[in-house]
Order: sequence, then C-alpha cells, then structure tokens
Amino acid sequence: MEASPPASEGAGGGDFKFDAPYEAIRALLPSPRALLRFPAGYAENATSELTVALAPGDDLAAGPDSEAAGVSLLGSVPLLGAVPLQGAVPLLGAVPFAASLVIVVGENAKARVVVRYSGAPAPGAVAGQASGRAGLFLGSVEIRLERGASLEFVSVSCLGPTVRRLESRKVQLGENAKLRWTEVVFDEGSGRHETSIVLDGRGAELDYAGAWAASGTTEREHILSVLHSAEKTRSRSVLKAVLSDEARIAFRGLVEVTRSAPGTDAYLQNRNLLLDDGARAESLPQLKIDQDDVACSHGSATGGPREDELFYLMSRGLDAASASETIALGHLGSVLDRARTAYPDSCAAGQDFAKELETMAATALAGAP
Repeated sequence: MEASPPASEGAGGGDFKFDAPYEAIRALLPSPRALLRFPAGYAENATSELTVALAPGDDLAAGPDSEAAGVSLLGSVPLLGAVPLQGAVPLLGAVPFAASLVIVVGENAKARVVVRYSGAPAPGAVAGQASGRAGLFLGSVEIRLERGASLEFVSVSCLGPTVRRLESRKVQLGENAKLRWTEVVFDEGSGRHETSIVLDGRGAELDYAGAWAASGTTEREHILSVLHSAEKTRSRSVLKAVLSDEARIAFRGLVEVTRSAPGTDAYLQNRNLLLDDGARAESLPQLKIDQDDVACSHGSATGGPREDELFYLMSRGLDAASASETIALGHLGSVLDRARTAYPDSCAAGQDFAKELETMAATALAGAP
C-alpha cells in the first residue's frame, strides 16, 4: 500500500510547479545503479559510504544501459566507491543524468549509510549547455527494512546551480523496524523531491529530519507522504529551511493513518526562516486520519530573524550579514548535529565529514556571490 501524495498545484501564477512525468522518469532510471544489502543479523560498527558525483566530460557519452564504475553488491563490505553518473535519454529539454540507489536491511540487522551528492556538468562539456540548457538529475532512492531492522541514513547534497533535480524516494518499514533519516540539501539549483514512506509493520518507527538552504532564484518543492497502515507505529517528520535572496520553497506533507493502524503516534512539522524580503515559502502539512485511537499533530511556522536576536549579535560585533548567517546556522543546527553523528566516535572519516558539512553550510547560508 502506498500513501497518496498531497496535491501539488502551482501557486501564484505557476510558482513551485514542476511538471515532471514521474512514472516516465522512473522508467529511464537504471535498475539499480547501486544496491546495498545488509544480511540478517548484520551489526558491524561501520558506516557505508556512497558518493554520487556528476562527472563532466567523456563519462556523459555512455548510454543509459552502461554500467557505472565502482558499484558493487554489498554484503558486509563497509565501503563503496564513487559512482560517476552516465548519460540517459534527453527529457524536458535538459541534459540528463540518472542514479538509482536501493538499500535493503535484513531481519534484525543494524546499519549506517551516508550518501553524498555533489558536482555539476562543466560549462561547455555537455552538448546544448552553452545555449542555456541545464543538467537534469533524475534520482531514485528505495529503502526496505525487514522485521527488527534498524538503519541510520544520512543524505547530504550540494549540486551546482546548473543542475535541476527531480528525485523519487520510497521507503517501506516492516515490523519493529526503525529508520533514522537525516537529510541535508544545499543544492544551488531548483528541484523537486517526492518522498513516500510506508510503515506497514507493527511497531515500526520513523525519525526524519531535513535541513534545506536555498539562495538566488532557486525554487524547490518537497512532497512528503507518511502512511501508517499497522498498529503501534510512530513517526516524527521535521523539515527546516533557510531561504535568502529570492529563493522559494514549497513543502506539502501528508500523514495518513488507516483504520488498521490503532495506537499510531505521528508528528509532522515544517519551519522556514526567510532572511530576505524576496524569499518565499509555502507550507501545507496535512493529516488524514481514519482511526480514533491515535495521537497525531502537525505544525508550521514561517518568518524572518527576530529583531532582538539581530540586535544582540550585532551588539557583539557582528555585521548584519554575519548575524543573519549565525541565526540561520542555529535554525538548522539540530539537523546538522544529527548528520555529524553518522560515523563512529573518534573516526577520522567522521571528523572529515563534520568539517565538510560545516563548510558546506557556511557556503550555502552565505548566499550567492
């Protein structure tokens, strides 16, 4: 059973409208480009890494059926190499790239996975880009957790301004499965994410936290559907965004509880911080409840930095821009802190990742040059 996504209509003369034929897009995606399978009982204290890099140059000449380098089937191997994306069939007037990731965590297994998205086509490296056509990134993530499985999933994205992103994510949680998903999106280009999460096993738990930042004229849309179809399930979904310049974001979230899911405990929240008058956010959290024995709620807040906060920071020697950036980092701080814990304590890779994340956040929140 799959959750019905909330309506995604354009607002204000077509704002936030991405006319993407999603089923057609999925048909073009590789199947799969990368498969991570953790066998039953897997419990290694290691973090699996996957880097998705949009590589310019000759790599783009390959057809949609070509194999990506560095991808392997994961048994208990804790590391995957970089995945250069291959070209695909032209769609929507853009030069496309595609990547598909499938994660399967077996019964009573515990795993941690970090995925990084980075890069952009080099100017002039892709036919048609010189005429203003951007790169189109078609992404797909599918996650399945079997009975008693536990996954900590961290996704960090910093794609360039010439990349328009369309991504579909589907998650299925079995009995007593637990997913802790932390997502950081600092892409410079526009995009749309569709996320469908189904808790169809008794006692399944979801803990999702997202941090998004956008500047310039970037437009983003995030459609999130969380379906509770089994009893005693629990979900927490929180999305925080920081927008500057004339950036825009639309969040459309739906928590749906079926009659077969008594004892559901669900919460959905969206908080947007607008640093400039030209920035705009739309927030539409929704609940669809077909069961009386539930505890479900949602919340939404959008606004700019408080004057007293700015005054305090500027009285301590910060200029207006630095004060706003500090407030923005505080707004996203709880999500960024979660991402930093994706690696074991005292792990060198984890320390490098924390520094990388800090640099990415500072760059994204500084706005366009």
